[in-house]
Amino acid sequence: SSTDNGDWGMNTPAYFCFDDFGAEGEEVLPEGNVAFVTAAGYATYVAKKDIDFSASDVEAFAVTESETEGYVHLTPITAAPAGEAVLLKANAGAYVLPSAASTPASLEGNLLLPVVEDLEADGSQYILADDEEDGIGFYKAEVGTTIAAGKGYLHIEGAGAKAFFFDNSDATAGIAEINGQSSMFNGGSIYNLAGQRLTRMQKGINIIGNKKIIKQ
Repeated sequence: SSTDNGDWGMNTPAYFCFDDFGAEGEEVLPEGNVAFVTAAGYATYVAKKDIDFSASDVEAFAVTESETEGYVHLTPITAAPAGEAVLLKANAGAYVLPSAASTPASLEGNLLLPVVEDLEADGSQYILADDEEDGIGFYKAEVGTTIAAGKGYLHIEGAGAKAFFFDNSDATAGIAEINGQSSMFNGGSIYNLAGQRLTRMQKGINIIGNKKIIKQ
């Protein structure tokens, strides 16, 4: 408050505005990187420092080749060196990722590439997305799409696939049986490896009655 008694017969609050305000000192940042995970439960991230995921609340993976066409494999990791692109799995929210005590080894076979500066897609990049019908996966980015710095992507020249999905069996752990749905095969509901119910069998791996069925 101020000592100014205005026309209303009471103290008038005083406000101050500073232009180009600055102060000497060191900016205080969290110890580790800060990662944001959306409601989809997954996010790509480029480590700004060496990270120890074993001390965090997120699961981390390198994205590696799969033996099944149209899929990639999620290889669990406990640490990643600075500059490496990784895939994170967690509940929606912001997470502080603690720094590693020593520099971790590079992630052998990791297909994820880091976006250092905003990148314009040319048709060879696949980015993480959650499709309403097919679920979570790496989908081909439309030409001209901007891929934001700090994210990871797959670079696959000449690939005609719409998307690459996860082949790891852990992704099926959250699949629950849903009765009375129209998407049925021999009486069983059809799901992809991310746990989303499908309207029909897709090419590759399908989950029906807790069993993996491959459609060529």
